Formats: sequence, structure tokens, C-alpha cells
Amino acid sequence: MEMAQAWRAMAPGPIRCEDEFVAWLDRVGLCMWRPIPRLAFPNLADMMDLAKPDDIWDTWFWKDDLHEAKRLFYGKLLGGSPTFVSMELLPPLIAARGDVDPYTFHEQGRLTADAIRIYDALVRCRQLTTTELRVEAGLMAKASKAAFDSAVTALGALFQICKVGITGRTRGTYGYRWGLVEDWAPEALAKAARLRPEDGARQVASRLRAMGVVLEARDWKRLFGWDDEIIEAATTGV
Repeated sequence: MEMAQAWRAMAPGPIRCEDEFVAWLDRVGLCMWRPIPRLAFPNLADMMDLAKPDDIWDTWFWKDDLHEAKRLFYGKLLGGSPTFVSMELLPPLIAARGDVDPYTFHEQGRLTADAIRIYDALVRCRQLTTTELRVEAGLMAKASKAAFDSAVTALGALFQICKVGITGRTRGTYGYRWGLVEDWAPEALAKAARLRPEDGARQVASRLRAMGVVLEARDWKRLFGWDDEIIEAATTGV
């Protein structure tokens, strides 16, 4: 099988259940929920029964249940899109982000004041439902919803906050509980702290290359948010 199809060969057949998905993700390391347009990147939808494209919607709770069970890490990580990471690859992916301090990012204009209020609310309270978090951060107004959603995604992509549970499974009760990544995955953060950003990025890039994923510098920057120095180290091995 061509290298470009290597990640497709990591499962014996179409993925039909959570256990099969986790087994495949542990081999691949990193995948999206759905395909990335014009880019051959591992994704769950393409690994399911292609004759039944609607099957992807049957996985809606997988992202919540498997993340809560700490069998994988889920968040809107790559380019703001739903992303799954194996627990093995999580520390290198975190390390590749470098020493991320949300306050420094705010001073640099890379995180909004709303994001800092959300982060501070979780530092104070540790876990909050979405509604509680919006109230605590002073973003409960209807006009603030888009800013809240954008700030949560930005903080998640920097591995500052993550979903830690759901509030229900039926219409009217479905929602999320949020917490700090340092509380949810302290072991992963400890391992990440022992890696240089360049080394973490190399591990991630090496795993993807082994799966047949070839990315241009612009793709690394768009999806992973890495700077030019980290991209250079990851793609050249320097």
C-alpha cells in the first residue's frame, strides 16, 4: 500500500465501535473527526463504512465518553476543528506548543480579554458547566456567545482548558463541564515539560510521516499553530 494510504491500513476494516476507534487512534496518534478539504489527513469519517456516510453521526458521544474516560484527548485543536489525540502522543503535542502562558499570549494580542476571563474563572473554580462558565466570566449576554465560543476554542488549542464531562444526553440537558488541562491530564503535562518544543514537534511530525501524511509549512502553521522555528525543526530534523 502506498505511504499516502498508510493510516488507512492501521485498522483491519471499517471502524464500528469505540474500542476499534481507540485501537486505531493509538496506532495513528492523531486524527480529525471529519476529512480536511484537499488534505490527506487521518480522520474518523474515512475509516468508517463508506457505504454509510451518515454513520459518522453515530459517533457523536464517542468524543465525550472516550475523553472523559481518558482513553484519548479530544478538543478543537487543529485549525479549530474537532481533533482526537492518543494519550501517548499528547505530551509531545503539548510540548511542541512551547511554554504557553495565557497572560503573555494576551499581551501579545494572541488571546482576547474574554479568553483571560474564562481562564481566570476556571483557575478560581476548577470546574464549571458552560452556563456557569459564561456567568463567572461575565459573558452571559447573547451578544457574547460568539466571543465566548471563539475564546474557548483558542484556550483549548493552547492546552489550557478542556471538556471534562457532559451534563446530560437528552435535548435540553446536553452540555459540557469545563476544567483546566493541568487538572485533567497532569501526567501528560509533566511529560511534556521534560521535552523541548523542538523534540515534541519532531515526534509529532515523525508519527504523521510514518502514516503517510505530508504537510507544507503553511499547513503546519494553519493547523498546529507552530512558529517557523518549530516547523523547521520538525520537518528537517535539525
